[in-house]
Amino acid sequence: AMGKSTSKRKPPPKKGPGKLDSVFTCPFCNHEKACSVKMDKERRVGSIECKICSETFSTKITSLSQPIDVYTDWIDKCEEVNNPTRARSPTGAPGDDGGHDDDDAGGLDEEEYSDN
Repeated sequence: AMGKSTSKRKPPPKKGPGKLDSVFTCPFCNHEKACSVKMDKERRVGSIECKICSETFSTKITSLSQPIDVYTDWIDKCEEVNNPTRARSPTGAPGDDGGHDDDDAGGLDEEEYSDN
């Protein structure tokens, strides 16, 4: 054995103990660390605001919620707005022809069985 110790090499992860991120990248203007979260535990509302583009979002929180939860809620909301169809129907992608056998799919479908 070469006596190399594998445990020494890796630097510890950057996040200090107990320090959770409360600044995030804005989903609207994409500036990193531009959005800060405020947790209002009294009113059970978490809000996030971008200091660059002034977008804001607020969501219900619980006593266990973390800033990241407010942020991910916001991202989910953005996704829903951007892709309303995707939120509704995750399955049934177009071009999904289940078990047709492809041997003689040569255009029969269009001519013989046009939409009635």
